[in-house]
Amino acid sequence: MKPVTSFICLIIVTAVLTGAGLRLHFLQKNAGQTQAETGEKNSPAAEDEKLFYALLDAKLIKPGTENDQLIIEPPDFILKIKAEQTGFSADEIEKQEKLVNALYGSPVGRFVRTQVRLWNESRHLAGIRDNRNKGAAVSANTGSQWQAYETENPDWIFPNTGDRVSEDFGYVNNGKLIPGFSDWFTAHSISESVEFRTEIHAENAVPDFMVQVIGTPVSVYPEPKGMTACINPNPQKDQTADACQILFSLKKGINEIKIKVKSVQNKEPRIAGLSIRKISNPPGFEWVKTKPVMLSPSLKPLKIFTSDKIELADDAGCPTAQSEKLGLTSLTGMADRMPYSLSGILARSILPSNMKSVTLTIDSRIQQAAQESLELKIKEFFQGDKYSEERRGAIVVIDPENGAVLAAAQYPEPLNPRLFHPWDLASFSKIYPVKNPMIVKAWQGLDKHNAPGSTFKTVTALSAMEAAEGNNALKKFIQGFSRSEFEKNTGLSLNCASYDPVSMACVPPDACLLYHPVTKKCVKKKYPYSIDNFSDAPLSSSFEPNINTFGLRQAVRDSVNVWFVRLALLFDGKAALEYDQAFAARRRENPVMPDFQLVRTAQKLGFGDNLIDLAPNPPSDLHLFRHKSGEGDVLSARPGKPDLMNPKMQGLVNVLAKSSIGHSVTVSPLQMARISAFISNKKLVSPFIVQSWGNHDAEISKPEKPVFDDGLLDILKQGMKAVPETGSAETAFKKFRKGKGVFGKTGTANVALYERGREITQKDFFTAWFTGWYEPENSKDKKNSKDKKIAFACMITHAAGKGKNTGGSVCAPVAAEMLNRLYNENEVKE
Repeated sequence: MKPVTSFICLIIVTAVLTGAGLRLHFLQKNAGQTQAETGEKNSPAAEDEKLFYALLDAKLIKPGTENDQLIIEPPDFILKIKAEQTGFSADEIEKQEKLVNALYGSPVGRFVRTQVRLWNESRHLAGIRDNRNKGAAVSANTGSQWQAYETENPDWIFPNTGDRVSEDFGYVNNGKLIPGFSDWFTAHSISESVEFRTEIHAENAVPDFMVQVIGTPVSVYPEPKGMTACINPNPQKDQTADACQILFSLKKGINEIKIKVKSVQNKEPRIAGLSIRKISNPPGFEWVKTKPVMLSPSLKPLKIFTSDKIELADDAGCPTAQSEKLGLTSLTGMADRMPYSLSGILARSILPSNMKSVTLTIDSRIQQAAQESLELKIKEFFQGDKYSEERRGAIVVIDPENGAVLAAAQYPEPLNPRLFHPWDLASFSKIYPVKNPMIVKAWQGLDKHNAPGSTFKTVTALSAMEAAEGNNALKKFIQGFSRSEFEKNTGLSLNCASYDPVSMACVPPDACLLYHPVTKKCVKKKYPYSIDNFSDAPLSSSFEPNINTFGLRQAVRDSVNVWFVRLALLFDGKAALEYDQAFAARRRENPVMPDFQLVRTAQKLGFGDNLIDLAPNPPSDLHLFRHKSGEGDVLSARPGKPDLMNPKMQGLVNVLAKSSIGHSVTVSPLQMARISAFISNKKLVSPFIVQSWGNHDAEISKPEKPVFDDGLLDILKQGMKAVPETGSAETAFKKFRKGKGVFGKTGTANVALYERGREITQKDFFTAWFTGWYEPENSKDKKNSKDKKIAFACMITHAAGKGKNTGGSVCAPVAAEMLNRLYNENEVKE
């Protein structure tokens, strides 16, 4: 039987298995499209289903000891138990004899036996494909030009089973999306061995022809140029398999390739027409009625525009050249192969018949400035360094008045989805969610690299403001003390450069806590949980000569870690310490997590597990297709949260201290832009990205207005105004005209590594941040985008290298470049 070649959407091929009397419906379907459930749980049980369950109950069909295979008792089973006199009653023997006769002497029994054989064969899978389409657009179903042979019977050719290979095998891509691959050719064999063969007619020599294999290669002809084992980054106990990439150098003319492959265990068989399914609760097997799977409704893509009428996706659901230029293909996606991109969602939604387009809040001018600035500075700072493959970046811009997303730039630029097979896009997203170049990095794919560093000090400051209500001592700490009052009122010494939250001890710069008794060399400079100021600067260095006061303004301007740790301990330290003591003494079996002020304020500001819906309140006659978990589609944004929100943690004093300066926290750039927007105007907006559905304007959620002390909030704003003028971002904004409306906060986060189960703090690379807002002189003119007030956040991971490893030296220049392109604020024209 020749391989089945599919067309654009679905084709159902009916095959008759000779000698089995079984009519099967093979299905080749586009990855990403949903298939209707083939089981009919509420219909009356058919004869085949009744017989299967009766055979299971009688243990005439039973699980084997290997790979979930099923064992059928032989036709002479009744003769055997009669001869052995095994203790069965006459009624039991009569019942089993009827079942055996039905199993081996009726059409229904033949059907059940064939299903068991299919089930057992499906437990071993071998697959192959190649990238002979490299460099060309890949259609949804490219077909396969391979054939598979039974190694023990070379004359037997396996049919392509038409399986949609499980996305759990996505690690065959070895962490990198590769263009041009065809459909998988899959074969099942109880003998566990398959030989794949193909011929390639090459018009010219091809130095890098790649073949991907699911299974273990036993022999390869001709000698390959190279072979790489693919490692699953997320091994699961119920889905382990070998997979590899084989690279050939093809000569001009005809090239024959033969690859013998040992099949692998297939824990997720997907053969259309297979009636047997394994279940886990309760453990066992069930019978699912099969029927032809009908074609799903055709996709109905819509055009997508920016707010200034730039077309991003055409009416076929494909990204336009402008979408690629603006770096928005991961947002718009491609309707037929990226179901949870915007084009994919719209094409699968139930929409009014007269709706032909959707307009986004994206402003192409702002988007272009953000995208070009991000790319320019990353390439300028890190061209060709050792973290080039891992580094990612994002800058998001929102309207602080209503939450409209004006730009969502990212690095590296999203790839052209036309060049990739739908299975690759779907499986890569599942296996490598953080590396996936097709996610929107401004609000998707959060991991440990999303630690916000000192930008989170804005949240710590807001928490302190809430805690200061009725607490004059804390309020005065925020407002600041003079040099003469500082030490006796803060618990910090003026020469404090490092602070241990557990012992509450300060360490001066270049101090030594312990010397070696013989060599007299310093062997201990810090306490175990010490948190240091940047460059080990003492607190005294942040006092201003003219003002002679140190409080929130100065701590924000110079990003003083020690001050913020002490601040957090003043309002949450007691609760953390009592929890740790109770946990250590085991006075209570499960100490109750404290009601931290930092957590309450963070929740009030939108941090937590609740997703931000970027398309809220759609019209009543519009039913959007969304990911069932709510997290997988591009319209769902995860804000992030501090680790203190996780229950049953230990060492909370240390976690609180780290959280206060933006470690032990995960956050998206969109959420940090939202925080900056709130500080700018005391409105907590809900970000959204759809401006209008067809001719109907989107309904915008009204901003919340959490109450904070206006005087203390003004101090925070003063500190953020000082950051680009004289603080940690001064160098990036040195060419800006003084007095212009840039407000910001830098952030630099250590990214912990884990070795042999231990957390190791490394200082080779960092995550850099800069968040804030910009107020043009004519910001009240809301109709002109050039005069629009904007809030933003920039994040770049793997910031490495001398002078290029902090938020002030990496992300602040990106923001400055973007703002200058938008508002032309440089004093010196370049």
